[in-house]
Amino acid sequence: QQTYNLGKYIDMICITAKQGVKITELQSKMEQIIKEAHLIHPDDKQAVMFLNAEAMFSMVDNLFAGIRILVWMVGLGTLLAGVIGVSNIMMVTVRERTTEIGIRRAIGARPRDILQQILSESMVLTIIAGMLGISFAVLVLQVAEVGINTSGNLHARFQISFWLAIGTAVLLLTLGMFAGLAPAYRAMAIKPIEAIRDE
Repeated sequence: QQTYNLGKYIDMICITAKQGVKITELQSKMEQIIKEAHLIHPDDKQAVMFLNAEAMFSMVDNLFAGIRILVWMVGLGTLLAGVIGVSNIMMVTVRERTTEIGIRRAIGARPRDILQQILSESMVLTIIAGMLGISFAVLVLQVAEVGINTSGNLHARFQISFWLAIGTAVLLLTLGMFAGLAPAYRAMAIKPIEAIRDE
């Protein structure tokens, strides 16, 4: 009032609710009190205007929640595409190493040994690709953080939590194992005589 030399004229009131009380629940009651005090008709919708910061923050939270869900969906889709890619790579590898697998079977390798070999190779391939992806994501976040903080307008801190990284590594191991199942069973089905004959 003093800044704009308004005297006794009041055009804005800021109200904060007590902790645990939502301002949305008090809005209708406040509107009624203000209209009664200034002899405003109850049906007049333009005389008193409310700007509910709580509702605005709720909208922003919902927006970011939607963005998080979208990011998770994109991430899961990317993981699924990666699993299919690793599975195809291992299928090609098994096909190219048919003779090697047949010779190993001929000299005494058990089907379980072949299964363990293909699964371990699939898991190692998935882990290497996954760790490279995580490292690239951390690098991008660090560059974004430096870029935003040096602008001077905002202060942001982007980071991947330790437990999220551990969970991602475990998930990558699991997905790598599943990606190698089909190639591993294909390798187990190779018979030594047929493999050598094909060569």
